[in-house]
Amino acid sequence: MGFICQYEKEMNFDTLWSALYDVSALKIYCAEGNPAKARFKEDTRLSWGISKAEPQE
Repeated sequence: MGFICQYEKEMNFDTLWSALYDVSALKIYCAEGNPAKARFKEDTRLSWGISKAEPQE
């Protein structure tokens, strides 16, 4: 599991977005804003993109 976030310390901004990555399960969860205040929601674009890239029979 990995974690990444973006905030602008120089501009005195709180967290803009945060993401949790579970590479082994191909799952991504995103929170818009500070994760202490915003809930993480599953982002399905990765699994959708992978399913589209698989060979069609």
